[in-house]
Amino acid sequence: MVNEGTGFARNVNAGFRVASGDFIAVVGNDSRVVEGDVYDLCVPGVVTSPVVEGKPGIEPGGFHGTFWVAPHEVIERIGSLDERFEGAFFEDDAYLERLREAGVPTVQISSVRVESSRIGLTMSKVPEQADAWYEANARRFAEKWGWTPSPLEFQDAEGS
Repeated sequence: MVNEGTGFARNVNAGFRVASGDFIAVVGNDSRVVEGDVYDLCVPGVVTSPVVEGKPGIEPGGFHGTFWVAPHEVIERIGSLDERFEGAFFEDDAYLERLREAGVPTVQISSVRVESSRIGLTMSKVPEQADAWYEANARRFAEKWGWTPSPLEFQDAEGS
């Protein structure tokens, strides 16, 4: 589990290895569907996210790292999340960049609404470790992609 320090990417990838359906959902432990049908997120050839209330996403109107659904064939083609991003932060940004490079569309499905409570988030449990993960992963992302995403999501997660 992320809370034990094994990291978001590592745990998502473990799920990818055992998933057997046509679609795979990545869902944060603080998410709750409040409206709509999650089956609406199952769109061939497209990675979808619902509208997520309570937490900013990395791609407004599109991909949201806390809740997304991808066709199994897209996961097989793009691969797993980059586990060099320790703990948390930037693994979803890096995955979005890989989806973009591969030409895989990302779409927000407005008929599905999710609430992200933020209660018990990993970052609130290990703030010193979260700061170290953020700094190290920002550096890793910049080395790979040549730029660094806005820290807005991290700051909002900490209540800044």
